[in-house]
Amino acid sequence: MGRTAFLRFCNFSLRSLLKVLFCLPDNDRVMQGSERPVTAAISRGEVRFVEYYNRERLHEAIGNVTPDDMYHGRQRAILNHREKIKRLILERKKKENLNNVA
Repeated sequence: MGRTAFLRFCNFSLRSLLKVLFCLPDNDRVMQGSERPVTAAISRGEVRFVEYYNRERLHEAIGNVTPDDMYHGRQRAILNHREKIKRLILERKKKENLNNVA
């Protein structure tokens, strides 16, 4: 995990903690030292962030695919599909522009 990703993860964890501390209906119980609800909520937040980071977020360093796609060998297929779509769009635009000139 790079420095930027680590800082993003820390900020996400801090926001989750603050949300739990200030939004729980039984706030007094949390503030008196019962860490169980806070720990469970933080853990859920961390799990959600890791799931998002690995399965949804595109990473520029690995060709704008997710780490999950990279790990499972889908990177080449995704990039080929994107290249095919790009080629078709450029061909269509070229035809449209040539028709508009005449």
